[in-house]
Amino acid sequence: MESCALGGWPGRNSATDMSARKARPMAASKRRFVVSDIVGRSSFRAIRSYNLQYDRMARAPSDLTSAARIRNAALQAFAAQGVAGTSIRDVAKAAAVSPGLVQHHFRSKAGLRRAVDDFVVGRAIEVFGDPVRGTSPGEDARQLGARIAEFIRRNPAVFAYIGRSLLEGDAPGGALLERLLVLARAQVDQLAAEKLLRPDIDRDWAALHVILINIGAFLIEPTLRRHLGASLLSAEGLARMERATTALFLKGIYRPPRRKRPGRR
Repeated sequence: MESCALGGWPGRNSATDMSARKARPMAASKRRFVVSDIVGRSSFRAIRSYNLQYDRMARAPSDLTSAARIRNAALQAFAAQGVAGTSIRDVAKAAAVSPGLVQHHFRSKAGLRRAVDDFVVGRAIEVFGDPVRGTSPGEDARQLGARIAEFIRRNPAVFAYIGRSLLEGDAPGGALLERLLVLARAQVDQLAAEKLLRPDIDRDWAALHVILINIGAFLIEPTLRRHLGASLLSAEGLARMERATTALFLKGIYRPPRRKRPGRR
């Protein structure tokens, strides 16, 4: 089922063309991310304010612009078949447009993929752009787990595309990972700044673990469905995954070492 989150482009009010810079790890910040923080090299229309908003309303395909319908069709096809296994003609057929119209809007399949990547990162900003701010490690871990579960629930095609793009093993897939890591690392840095993490933690790997655990589970979802008896996209499956992953990050899997009692002399 197509997620309602596929509808809409970023708002156009007070927009300006901004040349985006390459993504890089950022220091902890309490401000909200904007697209220019983590988009690729292409020019992108970004909102002037720090509160980038995306249309959350469900839209029927007929309500979308032709460019948005093409982008959505490409997202679905890339997620299901991979970028290499999808042609412009395939996307055009799925979007019920001509191949010429696809090229008119995006020029090439590479341009279409860049548009999909920008859209995917925008959806990630919508959910993770504000770092979690709890009052305890447990509260923060539960907040982050809930956000991840909600992102998967609302954006199954987006989540599937991320995993499939990373499997492509090419430069665009690596760039997408880098852009998502900016968001994940910001979450980790915020927790560290609030003294909620161990001081010896490897922050790079902590950010990677958040992405790899969740993406990895989704990549083998059909196998996990048979093993666990429920789809990761079901309410039951998402809730169980959220609980288990939150507990893993918060408590680990090992028992704390027992304190030795002072021996009798």
